[in-house]
Amino acid sequence: MHFPARRAVAAITCVVSLAFSLPAAATGLTVGGTGMGLGLMAKLGEAFAASPDGVEVKVLPSLGSSGGIRALNAGAIDLAVSARPLKDKEKGKGSRAIALARTPFVLVTSHQHPGGIRREALAAMFMQDAPVWPDDTPVRVVLRQENDSDNAVLANFFPGMAEALARARTRPFIPVARNDQENLSIAMRMEGSLTAASLMQVLAEEADVRLIDIDGVAPTVDNLSERTYSFFKTLYVVFPAQPRAETNALLRYARSVEARRILWEAGAALVD
Repeated sequence: MHFPARRAVAAITCVVSLAFSLPAAATGLTVGGTGMGLGLMAKLGEAFAASPDGVEVKVLPSLGSSGGIRALNAGAIDLAVSARPLKDKEKGKGSRAIALARTPFVLVTSHQHPGGIRREALAAMFMQDAPVWPDDTPVRVVLRQENDSDNAVLANFFPGMAEALARARTRPFIPVARNDQENLSIAMRMEGSLTAASLMQVLAEEADVRLIDIDGVAPTVDNLSERTYSFFKTLYVVFPAQPRAETNALLRYARSVEARRILWEAGAALVD
């Protein structure tokens, strides 16, 4: 079923307002933004806090990329994580962004034996009124809100997906997830689900879903690094033009040997 637009907007507004009401900690750091990066930032923050230059890092619930950037520009948080680069109007606020990590962009399902998917065939599964898995059980797609960055990634990597997503939105009773966490939650509890996510989020949240091979290649960090798996999302970190010393220390730590290991185990590769 579709989630009412007013309810979704109200929920997001409530969370963003909460972030704005929290002043940046005097010594610790507060991080917020896209749901796909929250688990990774929690792991990095824990390790950073235990390092010689570290301070406590608080990771807020999902604000989304845009919400995290707005919270940063309002001075409510010290660092935002985003699934996209800054827009021109956001750059005008004085924020800066750097690419931190790449993670496999994955197709996931609750189906126990989904088999693989060909890149050219994915759009048809979203376009059809009654698509089926290889065992003839129904495929039930999960959509994201129209402004979600995953839609652009799908359209970029999979032929015909922009049209297929638009067609899927005209069909009743297809769930529309409001954020990354809700997307995986729906996928786990809905029989025969099919949706897209990031490997780092699936691993961080220990989501009970199956990863689907694309064109016969498994969605692993090794395969992404070796360029045999071609589908990925980039996680950006966004910070003020004049960041606090503690923010700079965290950014330096994020490029350390220890952080590189944490990222790899979390399903991501550091962007050098």
